[in-house]
Amino acid sequence: MEADIDPMPLPDQPFYAKSVTELGDTRDIVAAEDIFSAQGLKLIARNSRIDSGLYERLVLHKLRVPLDRCLSIPHPVNQEALAAQSGEIFDKIPELPTLAKALSDRFFLRHVLSEISLNRALAFKLTVAREKFPDLYRHSVLVGLLAAYLGVRAGLPGEELRALSAAGLFHDLGMMHLDPALQDPGRKLTAAERRAIQSHPAIGYALLKPFPEYHPKVSRAVLDHHERLNGSGYPRARTAANIGRLAQILALAEVAASRIGEGGCDCSRLEIMLKLNPRLYSPELVGHLSVLFPISSTPSAQDAPSTPDAAIPGQLDALRQSFEAWHGRMQALRASRNMKPEWERLDGRVTHLQTALRDAGLLADDDAHSLLDGMEAHAAGLAELDALLREAVWHLGDVADEIERIDSAEPACAPMGEWARAVRERLGPSAG
Repeated sequence: MEADIDPMPLPDQPFYAKSVTELGDTRDIVAAEDIFSAQGLKLIARNSRIDSGLYERLVLHKLRVPLDRCLSIPHPVNQEALAAQSGEIFDKIPELPTLAKALSDRFFLRHVLSEISLNRALAFKLTVAREKFPDLYRHSVLVGLLAAYLGVRAGLPGEELRALSAAGLFHDLGMMHLDPALQDPGRKLTAAERRAIQSHPAIGYALLKPFPEYHPKVSRAVLDHHERLNGSGYPRARTAANIGRLAQILALAEVAASRIGEGGCDCSRLEIMLKLNPRLYSPELVGHLSVLFPISSTPSAQDAPSTPDAAIPGQLDALRQSFEAWHGRMQALRASRNMKPEWERLDGRVTHLQTALRDAGLLADDDAHSLLDGMEAHAAGLAELDALLREAVWHLGDVADEIERIDSAEPACAPMGEWARAVRERLGPSAG
């Protein structure tokens, strides 16, 4: 077994404490025990009502015990609440019944989360998620359901299935300890802000580690749910041999959930993304999602492209320029003998992406406008082109993200950072 790890201490409370105390303005949150500072100063007495008036007192001191273990709230998230939320998601997302039909027990997914044992601290944190971060809560339930489906298809035994479902439910709890402004749609993140967001798996691990019922099996799956088999993930850039089975399943469930929602499943984009990136996820696990693709594998005429037709040639040109600039950087690094293993690995990823896009016809023409000739009357073709384009832009942005995560202060490697910045300028906020 891997030696124990401690990527970061328990997180400080300011953003999370603000959410808790604001929730206390409308819900009866009380201190279930005396709350002390790390130095032994009693901050809040047992049975005191918690509201926003106590925010400053809580954040001015480091707490001896995390808030979640000290507070109680009426009607917390419990097994019945998880069953009800699962049922609501089943009723709103038709892809889930489709997945359930592929299992021998068609009712398994509806009830799997209600078998998770919640201690008081985790029940309280999930309640804060439900009340203050409802999108995150619904996403977490969905990830738990998708992870359970993949776990059954992968043949996991009962104990590991329960741990996997719990990891899906808890995987994004660390996000509640970050500045909510970082999650605003359309916000252009700085490199430091992206690093902050990429810390949320480690925060989730730190939150779960004190509880023997969730550590190490559940906590490590949470820690590694953004790792990728080729080493391009975060927070530790693990490769396949060092990513546990539960984390591999959870990673695919999380990315699938990002394409499945109450607004409809973007299954065509999910299929394209998985085809363009065969080295990120286990092919065996990806195969278990194939039951979704016949439903939406080809975009229909009703699918509305999000990229205006007039903008497509410009985006295609920007993609070509990004690929050309990349290969120029690689050639210069090799000539200077400053090539690092990280750049070689990323070069393989970029080259694979470029080849896949060429095979799909996206980069086949020198004139970007010629790709649209005769396509204006074919909405399905435009929708498919748009899906490919969005996925390509996102993945180049993801490469740019990884470059910014690599610690490389050497002047010879500065051109890589320049390439990453240029990609964001060319391709816009959808890159990464």
